[in-house]
Amino acid sequence: MNKTNKKYLMFSFFLTATLILWSGNALAVEGEEDAGPFFYELPEMVVNLQSTKRATRVLKIRLNLELDSEHDMEIVDKIKPRMLNEFQIYLRHLYADDINGRGIVTLKKELLARANYAAKPIKFKDVLFRGILVQ
Repeated sequence: MNKTNKKYLMFSFFLTATLILWSGNALAVEGEEDAGPFFYELPEMVVNLQSTKRATRVLKIRLNLELDSEHDMEIVDKIKPRMLNEFQIYLRHLYADDINGRGIVTLKKELLARANYAAKPIKFKDVLFRGILVQ
């Protein structure tokens, strides 16, 4: 192999390696644009809880909903009234004791199920509590 062929071979190798690395970085950057998670913040909700006594019990709750896509957040804006309605109906049937202890886990699962039902075909990954207060 003469000197010119070696230079051509080295240049070809360098060019190929550069193109492979460049295309791999371009794909990684493109994929990162929609990388989540994204969190949709719902307004604070205040509801009366069921009570066996005469005293009125109130629940104040603030939630975030976790999504994979930023595009889905725009859709959630449009269906937010439906989701809030689902949450309000469910929360108004609870007793204060339903929220104590392990009841929080059940509350979280129920809210996630209702959010996913109201937002079909969007799928929320999680419900995150920003605040819960029972008075």
